[in-house]
Amino acid sequence: MLVNKSLQKPQYMTLEAARPEAARLLLLAVATLFVLIINFLATRLVFHPLRKIPGPKTAALTHFYQIYHFSIRQDWADTLRRLHEEYGKSE
Repeated sequence: MLVNKSLQKPQYMTLEAARPEAARLLLLAVATLFVLIINFLATRLVFHPLRKIPGPKTAALTHFYQIYHFSIRQDWADTLRRLHEEYGKSE
């Protein structure tokens, strides 16, 4: 007997079958994010043209160093003065 496929109930992926696929996608997203962060940090510390300028490495990595001292501790001017005394002029 011939069955008309247009009249059959559509088959969807069950929740149990979708979980491994979602786990793989989540793992792929986390791994990609990890690789991007490592690439960003390596670029800033190893390959950037300004890498030879002395100073704290945390300030070389992100702008959070400046944000922390400017907004949270509110001692950015004192920090700049201290860094200048410690590391001297960049040449």
